[in-house]
Amino acid sequence: MNTPLIQAKNLHIYHDSQCIFRNIDITIEANKTTAFMGPSGVGKSSLLQVLSGQKKQRSGKILHTNKANTQPLKTGILFQNNALLLHLTVFENVALPIRYHFQLPEELVHELVMMKLHAVNLAHACELYPEQLSGGMSRRAAIARSIALDPNIIFYDEPFAGQDPINAESIAKLIKKMNTYLDATSIIITHEVHLTLQLADYIYIFDKQRIASQGKPKEVLQDDNAFVRSFLSPNINNRSVNN
Repeated sequence: MNTPLIQAKNLHIYHDSQCIFRNIDITIEANKTTAFMGPSGVGKSSLLQVLSGQKKQRSGKILHTNKANTQPLKTGILFQNNALLLHLTVFENVALPIRYHFQLPEELVHELVMMKLHAVNLAHACELYPEQLSGGMSRRAAIARSIALDPNIIFYDEPFAGQDPINAESIAKLIKKMNTYLDATSIIITHEVHLTLQLADYIYIFDKQRIASQGKPKEVLQDDNAFVRSFLSPNINNRSVNN
């Protein structure tokens, strides 16, 4: 790996009294896409919450390294259920974090919001309400809100869940585009093996409180661990895999 943006060492993560992860180390490389994979209930969302600062680990250290080394990392989060406010338009949902953090003239707020909506190909839907959106449009609106403050790092919790194959592939391309557009870093929690093998630069696969495998996509594909092979094998397609 090159420059680490986040380094987590000897993490112990609990949910109430239940140990979810024990003594794990995670490194997130800057300007790359890192994927967390594993069976449902293994604790991937809890790990995301710890790394994004929503939840505290029981023990261990998490070190953040910003490029400027003077400001804390700015984070954006795509929630699994999108978490759009139903009484607000798409425009107002994206404007909300901007207005909350900054006192800006409305002309500038409008310009910033429309820039984000253009980035996710949703400018035409700015006056629609969430209930008027398709599943793919809702996900893109939530992505626009997650990048409203130009984050250094974006956390995506199951971005492909509930999406048909065409929308899922479109969202995968959008995630890659956001990394370039914002010079950002992405962490993805997903069960979608095929797209992840194409999209991710580095993958962690979890099983029973531990890391079962980690590495570049081709490296995890070559892992002879029985659990890893059984997890990946129904979805493996070697034609389009990141190195």
